[in-house]
Amino acid sequence: YVTDAMTGKVNLLVRLEGRDRSKKPLMLLNHFDVVPVDRKAWSVEPFAGIIKDGWIWGRGAMDMKGTGVIHLFSLLTMKQMGMK
Repeated sequence: YVTDAMTGKVNLLVRLEGRDRSKKPLMLLNHFDVVPVDRKAWSVEPFAGIIKDGWIWGRGAMDMKGTGVIHLFSLLTMKQMGMK
């Protein structure tokens, strides 16, 4: 990971070596950022993880976490298989 000294934000960089550097790379992009919460804009407690009307309501419940896990396992699988 790389930390930006000015902002303190962390970037996670993973690179699997390819066969031919003249070709375009595959990039998997996600985010870890967290933004402040305006509780007045919420009809439920934003940090409670409430199930309401068949949905999970809470800050980050519909974020990129699932995509991040898919990216992680994709990279691990490619590495384990020796893919280039």
